[in-house]
Amino acid sequence: MKNIFLFIVFMCTFNLMGQDLKKNIHPIDVNYKKCLDIPVNQDTKGMISCAAEAKKAWENERNKYYKLLQNKLTEVQKKKLIASQEAWKKFKDQEFSFSSDLYFGIGGTMWHFVAADNETEFIKQRANRLKSYYDTLTEENF
Repeated sequence: MKNIFLFIVFMCTFNLMGQDLKKNIHPIDVNYKKCLDIPVNQDTKGMISCAAEAKKAWENERNKYYKLLQNKLTEVQKKKLIASQEAWKKFKDQEFSFSSDLYFGIGGTMWHFVAADNETEFIKQRANRLKSYYDTLTEENF
């Protein structure tokens, strides 16, 4: 069982370490990995806490770019962004509900960390998508 636990931890953190080394790793990911590397956080409770901190940081990043992006859009685009964000929130809630039910149903607390890590990655993806839209609109050649 311990080997399975270590394998899952490795796979969940693989995204953090396996990114293209030519790209800068986001400070949130750096802090997440540092948090997971602290010995006291190398149990399920500590790992879930690290994931929750990273998730909150990504939520703040998502909100930041959502607001910045709105200031760059036309009224029509802004309405579509708002509708898109509302649809994404509904999808997020359903996804988290399914994911939690799936992982918690397997048994073993290590799966709670897997669920928490998946939620963190999900929020991160949306934050990066909004940032990408914003960056596109603020490039000098635009």
